[in-house]
Amino acid sequence: MPEWSASRRRVRGFGAAQIIVTMLLTNFNLRKIAAFISDKIKDGDSFKRLMQRCGRGDLLMCLWEE
Repeated sequence: MPEWSASRRRVRGFGAAQIIVTMLLTNFNLRKIAAFISDKIKDGDSFKRLMQRCGRGDLLMCLWEE
């Protein structure tokens, strides 16, 4: 393995940190979306009925507007 300078290791460290933060943020957003849909289903709507009412592409926007 080649020896890297300190500045190159630092840049790679910042790059790795950016990837980890991006994955954590994506995970948070997906959990929040899942909880939002779960709350809508608990309010009495079935997922199949929600899909029929809102369509496939814009389910979240349709639910958000209600």
